[in-house]
Amino acid sequence: MKREFLKELGLEDSVIDKVMGENGKDVEKQKKETEKVTEKIKGLEIELEANKQTLDEANSQIEKFKEMDIEGIKNSAEEWKTKYESFQTEAENQKTELEKKMKTQEYEFSAKDYINSLKFANDFTKNAFLKEFVGQELKLSDGKFLGADDYIKQFKENNPGVFADENTNPDNQQNQNTYVYQPKGGSEGGQEVAAQIASAIAGTI
Repeated sequence: MKREFLKELGLEDSVIDKVMGENGKDVEKQKKETEKVTEKIKGLEIELEANKQTLDEANSQIEKFKEMDIEGIKNSAEEWKTKYESFQTEAENQKTELEKKMKTQEYEFSAKDYINSLKFANDFTKNAFLKEFVGQELKLSDGKFLGADDYIKQFKENNPGVFADENTNPDNQQNQNTYVYQPKGGSEGGQEVAAQIASAIAGTI
């Protein structure tokens, strides 16, 4: 709005000044509002451009996925899963087998240590008896065989002449000549061990 236009309307200068002042305020206010809108538009344009870039990247990635062999990737993943599970199972089996082997070795070592505390007619009978003793599978607890002493006592009664203290007793001479060993359970393996022990005893007479 121009001052000349207001003068032509016959307005006084004081009135014109007030009108021009109010008009200036409105113009300034409108200018600020316009600046705000302009800034907002710029922000939206920047956001739109960023979204456009994101969309372009997404489309590019989708195209790459289309080119990929998804089924092949799935099969490969399943194959590796199967290999891992197989390896894990094998490792567990090896661990179990190793633990079993260690327990067996510990058991046999303890059996030898226990048998070494006894006196036999000779080494052959000692080794044969060791095999028979291990076959009894007596429970090993804290390095001791539960029931071993009772087993040895019964074995001596049923099989005189196997141990050195019996073998040196003249009263056992006849028992040695008529030695008959009855293994636990009467198994063929036990009979074979008995025959070996009997043969060894006969060789010492």
